[in-house]
Amino acid sequence: MSTSLNALFMILLLSTCSIASANTIKPISSADITADELNQYSFKKVGEAELSVLFWSIYHSSLHSLDGSFIEKQRPIKLEINYLRDIEAADLISKTADEWQQQGLNHANQNIWLEQLKIIWPNIKENDTLTFIVDLQNQSHFLFNQQSIGSISDEDFADHFLAIWLSEKTSRPNLRKKLLGISK
Repeated sequence: MSTSLNALFMILLLSTCSIASANTIKPISSADITADELNQYSFKKVGEAELSVLFWSIYHSSLHSLDGSFIEKQRPIKLEINYLRDIEAADLISKTADEWQQQGLNHANQNIWLEQLKIIWPNIKENDTLTFIVDLQNQSHFLFNQQSIGSISDEDFADHFLAIWLSEKTSRPNLRKKLLGISK
């Protein structure tokens, strides 16, 4: 009897893993898309902004599109963040979750995305750059210091992630305006 239960448990476990991975993370390997392939786009800057909290500068960010203007849902698009201080990956992930909650964004895959980000994102050191590129197929790719580090293939992720900076509900409306080129 216990052999049958063990076999059933293994089948359920393997089924769950294959379902969860079908629409989630796709780590980039040398056989997958490279930083050079992602940088094939001729991006033009839409806007840029610096995030400061009290007296501390946290990061400098810039938004890029093919024509230098922003239209919601346009692809490809690139958000680049150059960090001006050390930040733990866990803190970035926590802040991502906080922003989604503050904006009232709720998606069935949010917890999966956060787990994927734990796999993809490294700890940040001063002067590191994290780049987010959404390609023409609405696939999300991360580069760390111009090296591919991972992708999330769930098409809904891109809009949720970009909303942190670009949504009208963002916690940083002045930063949003500067990124969108509304206020220089």
